Amino acid sequence: IEMEEYEKAMLWARKAAQMEQSMAFLALGRIYDEGLGVNINHKEGLRWFEKAADKGDANAQNVVGNIYLNADYIDHNPSKAFKYYQMAAAQGHLDGMANLGYCYQEGIGTDMNIMSAEEWLRKAAEGGLQDAMDILNSNPLYSAQINVEDNKPLTEDEAKALYDAVDSGS
Repeated sequence: IEMEEYEKAMLWARKAAQMEQSMAFLALGRIYDEGLGVNINHKEGLRWFEKAADKGDANAQNVVGNIYLNADYIDHNPSKAFKYYQMAAAQGHLDGMANLGYCYQEGIGTDMNIMSAEEWLRKAAEGGLQDAMDILNSNPLYSAQINVEDNKPLTEDEAKALYDAVDSGS
């Protein structure tokens, strides 16, 4: 893309941002974060992504969660990442659901909770997200939650007992 096209995109994104359009905030975040026609400025990108997230944009909420969890240009903040993933997941954002499940699975920004992890990973998998399906299929904690004797899901008490046994190393 020619520089002239980036300049047009920036002009229109700024005009839309003045009208408080979350898609414009998301576009400006990407422009700055990726250096599309401007010098890369991750912190300015994050500022725009957060504005979109705060307006309720589920994609931006997931992006902001990823930044707070993984970016090397900002202090990691697992609690903030978890909060943004919760917001995205609550709106049905598949990656947000899977990321929330991962946070519960690993205890990132919250207490470890395998049952909540499975709940969110299953929702993402049911929505068609292959990564969530792969996690569920590859982790023995999830695949073990079938009562082998009658091929029914474990009761809540059985699942808690299994979780406690795995957690204690028994």
